[in-house]
Amino acid sequence: MWIKKAKAELTKRISVKTSLSLIFMLFVMVAIVLLWTVKINKLEFQNNHYKIAVQSVKGSATEIRLLISSLQTSLNLMVHGHNNLFEKLAKNPDDTAAHDIISKLMGKYFPDFYAFTIADSEGNVVYDDFEEQVGALCRSDLRKFVKNNLSHDLYVHPGPGKYHFDIMLKLNYKNQKPGVLFVSFELNSIARILSSAQTPGHNLYLLRQDVKDLIEVSAKGSRDKLPLPFKLTTTEMQSAFYQIPVRGTRWNLVDLPDKTLFSQHAYHQYLHFGWLLSLFGLICILMFIRINREQKRRLAAENALRQSCIDLECRVKQRTQDLLNVNTDLQAQIEETKAIEQQKNKLYQAIEQTEDSIEIANRQGIIEYVNPAYLHQTGLELDEILGKPSNEIKPSKKQGFHSHLWKSITSGNTYRDVFVNYHQDKSEYYEEKTISPVRNDNGDITHFVATGKDITEQVRVRERMAFLAHHDTLTELPNRLLLKEQLESALVRADKNELLCAIFFIDLDRFKHINDSLGHNIGDELLKLAASRLSTCIRKIDFLARLGGDEFIVILQDIPQINSVINIANKILSAFSAPFKVQSHELFCSTSIGITIYPFDDKNEDEDTLLKNAGTAMYRAKSSGGNSYKFFSSNMRKSAELRITMENALHYALDRNEFEIYYQPRVNIHDHMVTGVEALLRWNNPVLGSVPPDVFIPILEESGKINAVSEWVLRTACMDIRGLSGNYFPNLRLAVNLSPIQFRNKELYSMFIEVLKETHMEPGRLDIEITESLLIDSVSTVARTLTSFHNLGIKIAIDDFGTGYSALSYLKDFPIDCLKVDKSFVMDLFNREGNTELVRAIIAMAHSLQLNVVAEGVETIDHLNYLHKLKCEEVQGYLFSRPIPIKELNIWLKSLENLFTEKFYCFNKNKRAG
Repeated sequence: MWIKKAKAELTKRISVKTSLSLIFMLFVMVAIVLLWTVKINKLEFQNNHYKIAVQSVKGSATEIRLLISSLQTSLNLMVHGHNNLFEKLAKNPDDTAAHDIISKLMGKYFPDFYAFTIADSEGNVVYDDFEEQVGALCRSDLRKFVKNNLSHDLYVHPGPGKYHFDIMLKLNYKNQKPGVLFVSFELNSIARILSSAQTPGHNLYLLRQDVKDLIEVSAKGSRDKLPLPFKLTTTEMQSAFYQIPVRGTRWNLVDLPDKTLFSQHAYHQYLHFGWLLSLFGLICILMFIRINREQKRRLAAENALRQSCIDLECRVKQRTQDLLNVNTDLQAQIEETKAIEQQKNKLYQAIEQTEDSIEIANRQGIIEYVNPAYLHQTGLELDEILGKPSNEIKPSKKQGFHSHLWKSITSGNTYRDVFVNYHQDKSEYYEEKTISPVRNDNGDITHFVATGKDITEQVRVRERMAFLAHHDTLTELPNRLLLKEQLESALVRADKNELLCAIFFIDLDRFKHINDSLGHNIGDELLKLAASRLSTCIRKIDFLARLGGDEFIVILQDIPQINSVINIANKILSAFSAPFKVQSHELFCSTSIGITIYPFDDKNEDEDTLLKNAGTAMYRAKSSGGNSYKFFSSNMRKSAELRITMENALHYALDRNEFEIYYQPRVNIHDHMVTGVEALLRWNNPVLGSVPPDVFIPILEESGKINAVSEWVLRTACMDIRGLSGNYFPNLRLAVNLSPIQFRNKELYSMFIEVLKETHMEPGRLDIEITESLLIDSVSTVARTLTSFHNLGIKIAIDDFGTGYSALSYLKDFPIDCLKVDKSFVMDLFNREGNTELVRAIIAMAHSLQLNVVAEGVETIDHLNYLHKLKCEEVQGYLFSRPIPIKELNIWLKSLENLFTEKFYCFNKNKRAG
């Protein structure tokens, strides 16, 4: 006995030691994991702040370089435009009028302008705008600037009151060597760049490259605005996250962290580590106490169980014999009832597991049984049903319903109907019900069995199908079918009440662009919001429907006068002026509204014609720029019919050879040689006659025929020019125009490759002319396509430059080779104020970007002389030739020498005189 006790005690000690060891090992592992997590978190924190520093420093340096570059470009343009003022001031430093004009212009266009100074070609100061003499550092940089052949430079030095930076440029004010203009700017704009890029915990400083620890500019301003000290310590320099030199300046841009950035983070990390480790230690102690207690309880339970097993073993032997005797008697009874129980079980399982609800009530209507399907269907509990009359469980809203039902089933008839019942939560559902009487052996009714099936989904589907037949699935507005019924009713009502009925045909402006660029899910959400906003602009008696796509119809009923229609139209336009917030996008989408008034427009028109008239008015509003409304008139119908006629004719124009290519030569302004021709599409229809390109080309773009027609133009023009070049001009270039629509065609580049290969046309002799608007939309797609053309050797030209979104950004970001000055500027060169300066600025800007310039619309010798003076490379216009067919172009090229000799005698004479 004492051996068993010793064994139990030993087992207990071993178990306790094992548990304690496991808990200690778990504690150590958790501590290691927490320490590793703190270390990883610290490294991630440092890496994240290093990435932030790199992005801030690189982004700020790029913005500073762009700021300086834009200031240099803008100053060049300004100096080109006002060179005479600087010339006056340089020749006469006491000319206060010239100084005041220049200062006002500088202050107007450059908010951070400080002062300007003019020096001669030797670097000597001619005019000083500062209130003190130019220092030795400035004079040294002036001489360096002149020595380097007037290449721009930048330096920063302390002024008498403010720190600033200077930009030097070449200034032509004498017929001899050019002088130097350097303009001083305050450092506010650079400080703002640092402030916008600086993130919490970081400090951005611009340091002098020659004095590595001297702060020139910070996010708070220049050095004169900094609290002392304005020099960095050695420790601060060593803790810098990242630094790079700012190209083009004497600065290094450095990111320094705050002193507390990492210490606070480490403090919080280790505090968190201590709390977690303490909490886990407390949990381990509690676990050990609990395990020890459970161990004691387990040993006591084992002893008690062991004794119970001995007692039970004796009792089992005694009872086994008794059961063997009883089992013999029960075996016979079991066999008899087994078959009955199996049958009952089958019936019960069938009732319990069927999906249909089953309810059994006695002769008095008291419920005695319901199956699980009944409980699931009603949502009631079993004790809420059993023993209660059935008419109290699911009362009907129809008066006298239960009395009629009871009379029917008590007479022995089976009752069938579709019931509208209610769940426990009062929600409605439809049930197909059958109630049958149950008779005993004597034929008397003792019970009633009710079976029911939930057919709510089928009813809802039928109702939904009926709804969808008359409504739009996206916006749930009435569709075209219900619209026609409502419009018929509205016209009858207008005739009866002798009032007006207005039909609005509404189309969303720019919706297709939004849908194509952002995706159909954004477009669908926008349509829902537009439908909701339209519903708030109309009255309760009015009718709103979606016709399809982004088109909506509004029917205004009982209109007493036209002003009411105008007020509602203006209300819709005003409502759509606010932006739509779709997911993370803020979208602006105005509307174009076409309005027809019944019976003003035509009382005899049917519903389809009225809708067609409203649609015609809508297209007129959209063609006028959108965001407006137009009332239908008979002239619109004629214009619409003409457009349809033109669209139908254009559909077969290519197959019927109705298109023709005209060519307009392009001439080098210096040697009068023809350098190339521009291919221009013309359309001559047997019925419509000669249709202007600005009329039929938009229709080609809308109908999608522009791709096929453009391929024909490219192939035909290449073959024509190849035929010409072999005889007279072996290097004659060909320029073709591309529509922005064509860049949506993924096969555009492969089409060019195929045509060039087929016609044996060298890519280096082909120019592609595009408009400025193309570079604004779908920038990434357009950039890839243009880069592919440029890599092939094809030149890219911007047509009609100056009439669109003229900007320096796309000229730098896209592979542009040439700018074509719009003919409207050249034709009115001497007739409209400012055109000469504008043309001068465009050419100067193009040359600064190393781009060629072609001037369109040259019609007089004066135009030619002025453009020659500005060093424009090529010209194109009626002075040389109108657009002509290929046969006339061949004749014109043959007689080119005599033509130039006669027409440009005056030009050559002036050139020699110059």
